[in-house]
Amino acid sequence: MKLIGGEIELKPELYSIYYTDSGRSSLRLILKNLKGKTVALPDFLCSIIVDVFNDENIKYFFYKVCPDLRIDISLISSAFDVLYIIDYFGVKHDYLGGQELLKSKIIIEDNVFSPFIENTANFKNWISFNSYRKFSYCAEGSLIKSSFNMDSKDINPSFANYIYSKYKAKEKKSFYLEDNTDITEMDYLNLFEEGDRLIDKQKEIYSVSPKGYYFIQKYQNEINSDISIRDNNFLILKKWLSPITELPYSFKSFFVFYTKERDNLRRDLYNNNIFLPVHWPNILNIDNDLYKNLLSIPIDSRYSEEEMQRILLIVSKYC
Repeated sequence: MKLIGGEIELKPELYSIYYTDSGRSSLRLILKNLKGKTVALPDFLCSIIVDVFNDENIKYFFYKVCPDLRIDISLISSAFDVLYIIDYFGVKHDYLGGQELLKSKIIIEDNVFSPFIENTANFKNWISFNSYRKFSYCAEGSLIKSSFNMDSKDINPSFANYIYSKYKAKEKKSFYLEDNTDITEMDYLNLFEEGDRLIDKQKEIYSVSPKGYYFIQKYQNEINSDISIRDNNFLILKKWLSPITELPYSFKSFFVFYTKERDNLRRDLYNNNIFLPVHWPNILNIDNDLYKNLLSIPIDSRYSEEEMQRILLIVSKYC
């Protein structure tokens, strides 16, 4: 007979859980726990990752990422202790699960584009982290899950300085978009730039503020609606454009496609008040064509079918 009543039971969590102020802070904490290890890094990545590796004096080398974002570990010729994989724009690399070479390695799964952090490939020694700033309205916050305990003494219980500029910028942008005549575009752009300068200078690892936890929870409560709109916008674009990869997605952060007219197209979109990010500026001059030819279209719940059609109208001149 089933027991009824009492406090609700809770199954034990299999992974260690940590929170920091940002994705780069989470990466910094992870690397502090991997001193003396050699890491294989993908040759298509944000240069900030390399900056953090250099700050923490971690040895690394680059391996090749294929044009469709797949990872062929047979092409990694050098010895390594840790494999760093990026779930680009929410794609999953579950095909790497069970490979003999990786059973003795530590896997860092960079999941900054997704709210979902799950060890779907069943890696034995696994750490993953996200960045709520990359896919939601949250101004701070990063979740880490790890299959082994990490030393978290370096997490400062106070809050990062950059968040105050970011919150102000987001609020002013909201007023601006609501046609508040007292706010100019530069009012919020200058605050965003100030926040970016502060986070770029930051070397310390901070906690998430109460305001940050509140907005993370608020976003999680709204996530099903956000996912539904993202999926629909993705399908609208997919009718006319080919996504860069057919790998499965855990979460669709952007619609990313390949075009050799990337810079001209991006300039044309800019002239029509459509501002698309570049993933990523090739600051390190790494030899991979993905840096030159990818265009990322935001598809989150701010945007309707009409906005997707507006983008397609311009893109159709080039593709």
